[in-house]
Amino acid sequence: MIVDYWKLFKHKWNNFAILTHLDGQLKEYKVAMLLHTLRDDALKICSGLKFNTREAERTVTEIMQAFDDFAIGEVSKTYERYLFTSRVQKDGETFDIFLSSLRQIVTTCSYCDNCVNSIIRDRIVLGVDNSDTQSTLLKESKLILERTITLSCS
Repeated sequence: MIVDYWKLFKHKWNNFAILTHLDGQLKEYKVAMLLHTLRDDALKICSGLKFNTREAERTVTEIMQAFDDFAIGEVSKTYERYLFTSRVQKDGETFDIFLSSLRQIVTTCSYCDNCVNSIIRDRIVLGVDNSDTQSTLLKESKLILERTITLSCS
């Protein structure tokens, strides 16, 4: 799915930019490096995207925004929350992978910052694939995320 590829690419690009000290480079160099690191199919898509500037005037920020608009568009908060609240631990999936997935998905849900930990905690309790663990979690009084993770890993 293009959205998933784009989100992963952006994450890798940001790390790459830090590791290679791209901030200190000329605009043209940064743009060339970005275009060079895109897969061939993404480069073809880029050539068809609509920009407000001529090719020689484009910045990395403008190109990234165009890809965001193309790949992600306007995020549906309801859909993102549906994905999050329907996520359960899959057969054979480790708890660490399940937790990592929840943490990644919740970032697109637009929950208030103060609520995220309790929402992840609740999703773990509801979605963990071990009835004994789930029972243990439900018995805990004043369960917090850190304790939920500790109990789910044991």
